[in-house]
Amino acid sequence: MQKYLLRIVEKIEDTPGSLSAWILTFTAIVLGRFGIEKLLTHFEKLSAEGFFLTLSQYFLEFLFVAILFIFIARFGSGETIRRVSWFTLFGFLLILTPPLFDLLILHAPATFTLYEFGSFQELAHHFFTFFDDTPEIGITYGIRIEIAIAIVILGLYSYLKKKSLLRALATSFLTYLMLYVVSTLPSWLTLLLLSGDRGWSHVTGNDAVMLFLAPTLLFGEGISLTNAAHLKMSLVYGALVPATIGLFLFLFFRPSFIALWKNARFPQLVYHAGLFLLGGVLALFYTGKNFDFDIFHLIAILDMLIAVECAWLASVIVNDFHDTKIDALTNAHRPLPAGSIPVPTYKTIGLLFFVASLLLSAIISPFASLLLALYQGLAWIYSAWPLRLKRFPIVATALAAAASLLVFYTGYTVFATDKSTESLPWQIPLFLFIVYALLLPIKDFKDIEGDRADGVITLPVLLGEAWAKRLIGGTLFLLFVSSVFVLNVSRLFILAAFFG
Repeated sequence: MQKYLLRIVEKIEDTPGSLSAWILTFTAIVLGRFGIEKLLTHFEKLSAEGFFLTLSQYFLEFLFVAILFIFIARFGSGETIRRVSWFTLFGFLLILTPPLFDLLILHAPATFTLYEFGSFQELAHHFFTFFDDTPEIGITYGIRIEIAIAIVILGLYSYLKKKSLLRALATSFLTYLMLYVVSTLPSWLTLLLLSGDRGWSHVTGNDAVMLFLAPTLLFGEGISLTNAAHLKMSLVYGALVPATIGLFLFLFFRPSFIALWKNARFPQLVYHAGLFLLGGVLALFYTGKNFDFDIFHLIAILDMLIAVECAWLASVIVNDFHDTKIDALTNAHRPLPAGSIPVPTYKTIGLLFFVASLLLSAIISPFASLLLALYQGLAWIYSAWPLRLKRFPIVATALAAAASLLVFYTGYTVFATDKSTESLPWQIPLFLFIVYALLLPIKDFKDIEGDRADGVITLPVLLGEAWAKRLIGGTLFLLFVSSVFVLNVSRLFILAAFFG
C-alpha cells in the first residue's frame, strides 16, 4: 500500500508545467470554491463591491495558505520546491469540499464561514478541542472536515517520503497550527492591537467581532456590514502575501530574488512612493482629512504603496524585454542579459506584478486601480514595439512625466474627500509635469552607449554627456527657484535657491 501511494504521490510531484500554469490552476480552484458557495445560496443578490471584495479576500487568503502549505510540505518531505508545489496544488482541490459537506450535514448552506472569534483563553481552549462547539457557523462542519483531511494527507505525505513517524507527527501538528491560526486570525490581530491598552486577558471575542465585522469608513467611503470583514481581511492579506512571497523567494530562489532586487532601481522605488505620498499630502491640504491613523488605514496605505511599486516593477520588466540590445552593452547584470531568470518565468513575474498592482489598489479604490492601469498603458507604448516612443526625445520625456503624474493623481484621489482632482489647483500638476519632463532625462546618462547603438535619441545622446549635464543642472536650479512662485510661498526663496 505504501509503494502504491508513493507512486501516486510521485506522479503528482512530477507533473509538467510552469509558474504560469500553477497560478492559473490555483486561480481556477479558488474561483470554483467561490462559484460553489454562490450556487448553493442560489446566487443571492450581491453588489459588485461585495462580489469583488469577497473574491479578493478568498484569493489572497488561499494564496497565503498555499504558500504556507508549501513550506510545511517541504519540511515534511525534504523534496524540491517544484515537486511539493505541485503536490500542494493538487491537494488544494480540498477547498472545494466544505460547502458540500455543510450542505450534506446541515441540509442548508452554512450561514457564516471562514473565521472563529474568541478571547485568548477561549482560543487556547478551542485549540485543544478542535475549535468551538458551534460548528453551524464560523468554522463549520465542512471546514473542520477539510482541515482534518489536510492534516492526515500532509502527515501521510511526510511519512511516505521520510519514513519517520516523528517528522510525520510534526508535519501534521504544523498543519493544524497554521490552519488554526488562519481560521482565528481576526482574534489574534485584535489581541495584538488592543492588549497594549487593556491587557491580553481583557480582550474578548466580541472585541474582535466589532473590530472586523462592524461597518466602517475607508478614506471617507462607507463599507457595509456585509462587506466589512472581506475588506479588512483583504487589506491584511494584501500586506501579508507579498511579504510571504518575498520570504519564499529569498529562502528557496535566492539568486532570482537577488536579481529582481538589484533590477528594481532603488531610486525609482523611492521616487514612485514619493509621488503617491506627495499626492496624498496635497489632498489633505486642499480637501481636508477624511481618515484616522488607525490600523486599517495604515495597512491600506501600505497596500497602496505596494501596488504602486508593483506597477513600476511591471513596467521595468516590459522595458527589459525591449531593451535587450541596450542592456547587453550597458547593463549586462540585468536578468535577461545575465540569464539569471528564465525568459518565460520573467514574463510571468512581470504579469504578476501588473495584476498585483491592479488587485491591491482596487481593494482600496477602483479609480486608483484605473489610474495604475493607465500608467501601465503609457509604460507599454513608451518601451514596446511597434511604437517604442522612448526613441524620440521630447515625446519620451513627456510620456514619462505623464506616467509620473498618474501616480501622483493616484495618491491624491485616494486621500481626497471628493475622490477627484477637482480641488487641486491646475498650476500644481502643470508645474509637476514640466519638472518631471525636464528632469527625467537624468536616468539616461548611464545608458548613453547602449541608447546610441539602439537608435534611442535621449538628451545625453543628442547633446553629449557634458552639455546634457549642464543643461539639466541649470534647469534643476531654475525649477527650484520658480517653485516658490508657483506654490505662492515666496518666503522660501532663499531656501529654494540654496537647495537648487
